[in-house]
Amino acid sequence: MLGEHRGKANAIVARDLAVELALEGDHAARFLRALSHAATEQGEAICAGDAGYWLADSPEELDAFANRIHSQASQMFDRSRRLRQLADTMRAKVYENAEQVSLIELEKDAV
Repeated sequence: MLGEHRGKANAIVARDLAVELALEGDHAARFLRALSHAATEQGEAICAGDAGYWLADSPEELDAFANRIHSQASQMFDRSRRLRQLADTMRAKVYENAEQVSLIELEKDAV
């Protein structure tokens, strides 16, 4: 798939790779990512980034790519944790408002 695109300096942009692979339509980029992931599972040292897709030219290049995606994953995990905290805060406010409404209704019934 990327035989002539060894090293980041020889990367191929996703659009051109999609053309080479005869991928068309709105899902071409998603399909390229799936192909890249599957090839990695099969032992191919495929990297991707702003430069496009390429085969790692050295262990250091592969380490750099692995470090970048690890950092991205960590940032996504942190964001996910913050979003869950916000969801919990929203739930607490809804519960608190529901309790207040119940108390007001009880007071009305008592009058």
